[in-house]
Amino acid sequence: MHVEHPVFMPPDSPESAIWRYLDLSRFLSLLVTRSLYFCRADLLGDSFEGTISKATVESYKDSRSPTSLAGFQDTLRRYRESLRRNVAISCWHIAERESTGMWVQYAGIGSGIAIRSTYTRLLASMSAWSTPTYVGCVSYVDYNEATFGSNQLLTPFVHKRQEFASERELRAVISQLPALDQSGTSGLDYAVSMPVGTLAPIDLAELVERVVLAPNTPDWQVETIRAVTASLGHSFSIERSRLDGEAILG
Repeated sequence: MHVEHPVFMPPDSPESAIWRYLDLSRFLSLLVTRSLYFCRADLLGDSFEGTISKATVESYKDSRSPTSLAGFQDTLRRYRESLRRNVAISCWHIAERESTGMWVQYAGIGSGIAIRSTYTRLLASMSAWSTPTYVGCVSYVDYNEATFGSNQLLTPFVHKRQEFASERELRAVISQLPALDQSGTSGLDYAVSMPVGTLAPIDLAELVERVVLAPNTPDWQVETIRAVTASLGHSFSIERSRLDGEAILG
């Protein structure tokens, strides 16, 4: 279920279009399990996930703040290291249209699919999922200069480096920690980790506005995907990519 959180900001419009790019194996898993896959934060491929900026570390040294106390930063560092293994994320791309860059990076030309949904649909699809889930836009900042001003420990999970800004990411985040512990350091066993991946049961009919097939998907694969999707009881529209349109010379 969606739960509001002070550091998770919604997009400009609740009807903002969002996309999830998947390879075919992930798409088939989605159809069969009717569940959304959340990947553990430390396994997403970016070593900066869940980390803080240099400027934030410097701000901790302010003698007027309890963060300057001996041992505090070491405790916080251990906590953040553990938190990276106890947060899982589902990543979405905010855009009105499909993206060639996202196809190449996350699904592949000639293979894979993209789910088109909206922010509102994503929230509604999780109504039967009992785990508190936070959803918000990622902010892209300079990790040398920016300071994460919030004392919420989930703040780093809605920040990424500026070099990733083209992803225009909206992310859904779950944590193994109780909600009351997410702004403190109590009650955490540093050896505990979430599974590599977590499947969240969702309402696929609510989530999926339509499915778009990767550019250059062969005809036989188009028909196979449509047949398999229908055989599993799903009725959402499956379309070819707009990038497959014919060029006009005159």
